[in-house]
Amino acid sequence: MHRTPVILALCSVFTIGAAAVEVPRIGWEEPFDQPTAWIAAAAKPTAGTPMASAAAAGGVLTLTTVCGALFPGTTHPEWPEWPAEGGRSEFTEIAVTTDVEVDLDVHRYLCVRVPAKSAYAFLKINGVGTKVLYTTGMHAQDLSELGLKGRQHLTLSLSFLNTSGALSLDWLRLVRSLDDQERAALIGPGMVLREERLGAHPYHGLEAMNARAGRPCHAEPLGGEWCVYTEPDTGAEIWKMTASPENDCRVSFNRDGSAFTVSGRAANGFHIWDWPSRSFKLMVGGLSDASPMFSATEPASMIVAENTWFTRPHRRNDLFRCDFRSGAKEPLASFETDAPWRVQELTGSGSGKLLFGFRETPEVWLIDPAIADISRRARQIILPKRLKASHLCHGDQAIAWYNCYTYEGWQMDLATGELVLAHTATVGHGAGGPERSIGGYGPDMKLLVENDLTPQTEADADRVRIFANYRQKVEVDYGGISRDGRWMVTDGTEGDLYAQHLMFAIGDPASVLHICHHNTSRNEWSTNTYSTPSPDATKLAWISDQFDDGDVYLAITGRPAAPTAVSANRTGAAVRLIWTPPVAREISGYRIYRSQQSGCGYRAVTVPPVVATEFTDTAAPAGPLFYAVAMVEPSGLESRFSAEAGVDAADRPRTFFLAAESMSWSAPARLAFRTAGGMVLVLAAVVLGQQGGLREEVRLAASHYRLDASSLLVSPDELAVLKRLPQT
Repeated sequence: MHRTPVILALCSVFTIGAAAVEVPRIGWEEPFDQPTAWIAAAAKPTAGTPMASAAAAGGVLTLTTVCGALFPGTTHPEWPEWPAEGGRSEFTEIAVTTDVEVDLDVHRYLCVRVPAKSAYAFLKINGVGTKVLYTTGMHAQDLSELGLKGRQHLTLSLSFLNTSGALSLDWLRLVRSLDDQERAALIGPGMVLREERLGAHPYHGLEAMNARAGRPCHAEPLGGEWCVYTEPDTGAEIWKMTASPENDCRVSFNRDGSAFTVSGRAANGFHIWDWPSRSFKLMVGGLSDASPMFSATEPASMIVAENTWFTRPHRRNDLFRCDFRSGAKEPLASFETDAPWRVQELTGSGSGKLLFGFRETPEVWLIDPAIADISRRARQIILPKRLKASHLCHGDQAIAWYNCYTYEGWQMDLATGELVLAHTATVGHGAGGPERSIGGYGPDMKLLVENDLTPQTEADADRVRIFANYRQKVEVDYGGISRDGRWMVTDGTEGDLYAQHLMFAIGDPASVLHICHHNTSRNEWSTNTYSTPSPDATKLAWISDQFDDGDVYLAITGRPAAPTAVSANRTGAAVRLIWTPPVAREISGYRIYRSQQSGCGYRAVTVPPVVATEFTDTAAPAGPLFYAVAMVEPSGLESRFSAEAGVDAADRPRTFFLAAESMSWSAPARLAFRTAGGMVLVLAAVVLGQQGGLREEVRLAASHYRLDASSLLVSPDELAVLKRLPQT
């Protein structure tokens, strides 16, 4: 059906005779039935390269972007797939101005409907950015919250990242009030991050170390490179791990956090810091570009690639599985190639499969270590376009890559060869995770995006979600999402977050931990500010040159998770304990503590960690005893105590601790104990976010209380322990 652009009354009430007429709900609408102005604007943008196409069908306008170059102006005549007119820009902006005036004090709500989307697109109204195009579907925003008020002519500007993707628009409206659908799609004003206003010290107040800076380094005994100190501004505990005369770089952790790589200090190879032996281990070999990587399935294994040259460019690429603890080295796969050597890319997946790609060529090799015949493990694949940043995706069923040195991403199904254009929903540096990533949408919104996104319709709008909607500019750099999905780890680049390592709670992005200032003077590949979390995000690794060349530092972000469901029972004179391990990867064992009083006086029964999830205390004294179990990481970090388990202590006073560590802005947790005399005593833990938790202690005889858990906000396992206590 043909729809005519609607321009409706702009005053709130006007009178015809004696009758008052209510202002229409819709004050202005663009239905895109005859979008002549938009099609003309797409051909003559206000900035960047003209759109590839602009067309309307059935009242829906579709704007398609060109393939933008990563380095506009470069040419590659030998590459048939390189964008014509090599100067195609990264971004394109088009603008349309209406010929009517709208009263934004009356019709203040902007509403849009996006049926399909496969490109980053951003809408401005009179130069002010909005958030309504972040994903498909219907969205609304209150323009008065953006400072747009009064009678104004409208200039609507659309900015695109040139990825060859497209945006479809059904309509744009300004309305006086929202209907039920629009109200459900309203994007709120956003939250404000509290400013910490932390001071920065150029060398963390370490005067003696600063005085030594620049002096020649010499060989140190085991542990001689270490330095442990407290960051003066945030109070974080920092471990300085290296003191090399060269730049240490490329820190990455293995799957259980028991080791991390250190590159740069060896002429032929790289080092691995091994926590169990507390020593560096030299691994000889490896390539400078297809860097050695930890196995996704075996903590002590690394995948190392090497080249054997015949007649250039002909060579053999050999991949080995190396055990850095035993020194064992076994062939993993081998293949020969004539691909020109620009940059070699080696990536892995959670299943253990590998992808070896040759940048600036269409050639990749898929390597499956599960195939028994080593001669058949490597399979050559020729992509339809030259590659950059190739990797496996969608459960290893497809390959994703960028058309080399452009913003155009592609995915190819390995079984069918079907090609799908990738969808880039965010711009700028982001934080990658195992299933989703976080990136920027405008200066004040962060999106949680499904990895390896493909074109969206309204049916799958939630593949792109709002992670954080702020009222202020929040600028961060590259980062990562912890493997447990609880934290985004990154570093700030502007304002109150500047030059700091940060942790944003995934469940509550208003909660931001300011870990420490990174004190890195230059953001280069050898000394960059990017932070790398350990598998459980209890530590952040980064490179700082605050004293000499780049060294490896670790910031301790918090205690590891504690064991749960601890039980203790007498077996003769001994006591047998059983517990459930926490959901964690960095587990080297458990330490058992014992006391004859509840809540205090604990002493370690086992100093070396126990590997099993049970323990028999053969030296247990007679009488009431209390036990707690702590998990110990390979690094030596110890968790908080588990919930207490008692033996022969049914009639003894018990101490309960409830600590607020969840970083959530929720109502106070409350434990109510009613005494025999009718008086109610309360144990409360008030969640204070960055300020920590208020902890109070109540001691009562076990026969004189009952538990009221109706408003208890603790984990289910802690609640289960409390419910097992005697009640009257």
